[in-house]
Amino acid sequence: MNNENINNYFTIPSIFYSNPSTTSNIDEKENFTVILTISAVAVTCLILMRKIYYEGNFYQQRKFTTEIETELAKKGFFKADFLGKSWIFINPKQPNLLIKCPNPHFPDFDLLNRRLNLAIIGRAFLEKYQFQSLTIPNVRVEGIYLVEERLPIKNDGYQSQMELYYKHRELFTNAIEEFTTFLCFWSYSDLLNKLSSWAYLSEIEVPRYDNTPLFLQNGKGEMGLVDMEHFSLGINYEKRLEDPEIIFHACRTALIFFPFHFDSIFKMGYSHNSEIINRKQDLEEIQKKSLAYFEKIVGNHNRFLVEKGISLVNCSKIVEPDNQTKLEIIAELQNDLLEFNFSKTYSNDEKWISDLKHAFEAIDIRSQTNLLKQKIFPLLIEQTLAFNKTWFKKALEENSQKEKNFPTELLELRTVYLRMYELKPLINKKLSQFEFFKKNSHDHFTEWCIDSIYRLLIEKKIISSRFESFYGGKDLVLF
Repeated sequence: MNNENINNYFTIPSIFYSNPSTTSNIDEKENFTVILTISAVAVTCLILMRKIYYEGNFYQQRKFTTEIETELAKKGFFKADFLGKSWIFINPKQPNLLIKCPNPHFPDFDLLNRRLNLAIIGRAFLEKYQFQSLTIPNVRVEGIYLVEERLPIKNDGYQSQMELYYKHRELFTNAIEEFTTFLCFWSYSDLLNKLSSWAYLSEIEVPRYDNTPLFLQNGKGEMGLVDMEHFSLGINYEKRLEDPEIIFHACRTALIFFPFHFDSIFKMGYSHNSEIINRKQDLEEIQKKSLAYFEKIVGNHNRFLVEKGISLVNCSKIVEPDNQTKLEIIAELQNDLLEFNFSKTYSNDEKWISDLKHAFEAIDIRSQTNLLKQKIFPLLIEQTLAFNKTWFKKALEENSQKEKNFPTELLELRTVYLRMYELKPLINKKLSQFEFFKKNSHDHFTEWCIDSIYRLLIEKKIISSRFESFYGGKDLVLF
């Protein structure tokens, strides 16, 4: 079948052939071979999907889910482990392509066509304004499937995206200026998030990199715009530049993504509407808050790894405290307990500090000075370190396996979600060996010990950071 017949076969014009100069060197024959292999089942699946959804048959939904995965597996495409409105299938042997289909459990049957139409408009916009560093991938709809050009993104994890910008920020200046201008012209939503597991670490919304991924190509930083249903372009879009509030919000959004580029972002906003000068102080406040967020997630961790000499070559290295450091931790725990100085660990929780004092006075914990110093504290420190090591090794193995074909940056590999609720019973079991703790309730003591030991491990630079109750009852610990 020649190219003309292929184009006639499909009901939607082929974007892959509409502008060969912008196809990122995708092999045309390879692409259409893949498209044709899935098109035969696409229409049947679409009809079945609509029927299943509207009937509300959950058993059939599960069955259909299996059929989708089975059909695409025959073509070498397997579901990636990141899921959202659509399922994403990748094939290591077809690195330039990915396939998306609506999530069968929450189907939006018009989603893919909206993405297609907005991608066409968006690519025409980028060409009109001669943008060089923003990229909208080629897409093609076939039944319930969207076949999409895969951008050369090697670091798609949240921390990895932040780290990529943090380490290579000078390479992204042009992309950031184009992105700021793009936001001035286009209406948009879903670029920022206040409900994600990361958001509680920030005073303001946090960026979503899944819709705006960053990547390096040919020595320069680029930015992809994917899943374009979050954007819209009005007929009179150029009139948006007359509204200083629109320009302000465009600059604000760009700063949350790229806080190290205040001058570039403000320059672009000012070039579109000089009245933005009246909101410069507001934008500086946004930058300050976004920088603080980047420091928590990337800056502190990156400096820790550099200081400890940890790189991708030795990413499994575990920092261990020497005996002197352990003695220092024991001494500080002892002093804090004797003085009832709990504010070091719980600086902003007066009620909990008061509860601890009452609980410790009730059991006269300070009468056990020698026991604590000689046995309890050393035992609990070793238990905590062993717990850390066990979960770090498991997390490193999982992260390495997940990123085997698509390498991540270093920070993502050394991120561990600790099940702290599993450490507490381990500590309690150790404490129950001692007669004093058999007779007295020690839940408050256990929690104080765990939190204080982690605080001191961070201060002594044995671990980088810990964020409590981060996700699903787990704590985020950066090693």
